Amino acid sequence: MKVTQHEGTREVSFHRAMANLFHPHLLKCLASFTFSSQYNMIYEKADCDVEKFMKMNSDPRKLPDMRPNDLAQQLFGLADALSVIHNQGQIDPGNSFNLLVPGSEKPKTGYIHDIKPENLLMFIYDDNGKKTYWFRLSDFSCAKVVDVLTSVSGKNRHSWQTVSKSGTPVYRAPESTAQGRTSRPYDLWSLGCVYLELLVWFLDGYTALINFRDKRECQVTPGGREDEGFYYAPNAGDKFRLREVVLKKMESVSKRCEGSLQEVANVIPQLLQIDPEGRPTAEQLVKSLKHIDSGARPPVEVTSEQHAANGTCALSAPVDISDSDSDSSFGGMVRVQHPTE
Repeated sequence: MKVTQHEGTREVSFHRAMANLFHPHLLKCLASFTFSSQYNMIYEKADCDVEKFMKMNSDPRKLPDMRPNDLAQQLFGLADALSVIHNQGQIDPGNSFNLLVPGSEKPKTGYIHDIKPENLLMFIYDDNGKKTYWFRLSDFSCAKVVDVLTSVSGKNRHSWQTVSKSGTPVYRAPESTAQGRTSRPYDLWSLGCVYLELLVWFLDGYTALINFRDKRECQVTPGGREDEGFYYAPNAGDKFRLREVVLKKMESVSKRCEGSLQEVANVIPQLLQIDPEGRPTAEQLVKSLKHIDSGARPPVEVTSEQHAANGTCALSAPVDISDSDSDSSFGGMVRVQHPTE
């Protein structure tokens, strides 16, 4: 359960705007209610977040049910889920997971702006001793849905030119620091950072990941703040560039990964482009990795067909209902909100 002070938060607005989207790698909001002026959202219960999972499983070699292709499938799934959010209200022909319904007259786009290991939730399914590890995107407190900005001709969309709340500095895209302008390419940068960290953990363990983070720490700009981010400017007035340890790690990871996981490693340099227009879109990323998709589904899930049949939504915080539905035993302080119909 997540509690906010009021209903007007970004997360609530985001869930409602994305009400008709479904994907097995997106966290579902099952219900919500207001209690004593606080807005409560009930989500699927995860086993832990990915950061905690990596820490608890510091030696991935002891996870026999997480093979390289299994991890590659999960990383592909995250890109596929992100494409569903970015292409809200639009058809994504390369995706068999999402359920997209006609949107408004103006095309919409969503973005998250806080993708990081702590915001990826881990669901662990045990089927007669065989475990399945499933990642889901979560925490949409920095997320937003906006109109896609286009030219008069409808071409040359620059949806990255929006001012919005940025997420955790370590995974923050360079354009946010330099210009304060962010949107969909920001998410691709953050996803690239997470991909690289997950591969470092998978190849060498959690201690190696902490060492990689420690070596990244330096000033973002001369005389400015320090962080463990992925870019910096060596001199005042210089353009941002990738930190040397990041460049070396990308090269090392690409050489050491095999099979489907190497395909993921090979797209990381494309995602970690300083220029936001140089990064692939989420849809392009999905298409480039589509051949590694095995079509795997979580062992337990509520499908989009079941949601449609039950009149429930897959992703959104439910809409308000009247006070007549309040639980009188709480003196009218609780307003239960049922899923949208």
